[in-house]
Amino acid sequence: MNQRFETSNVDKGASTSVRLTVTGPHPREAVMEWMEDLPADELGVRGRDGWIVQEVSADDDTAVVDITAAGEALCKGADEAFDVLDALGCELAWEERPQE
Repeated sequence: MNQRFETSNVDKGASTSVRLTVTGPHPREAVMEWMEDLPADELGVRGRDGWIVQEVSADDDTAVVDITAAGEALCKGADEAFDVLDALGCELAWEERPQE
């Protein structure tokens, strides 16, 4: 059973990333389906409401993305990733990254 991303370490002023490793049936296709539904800026960076998501790596069995934002926006991005990818049957593993 997947767990939502949780942190008590969100500094409202500092940019923070969470690395999401997605496995299960067709993980890259699931991640791409989610990302394609997100608005993109003029450089093609996808996200919404103050957070962005970027693909780090992918192969047949695993897709890895970083969700980056400051403050509560990080939790909103992680919640959206959970809602979409969990519903698609993916397994999710979260890793909080050092603040920048």
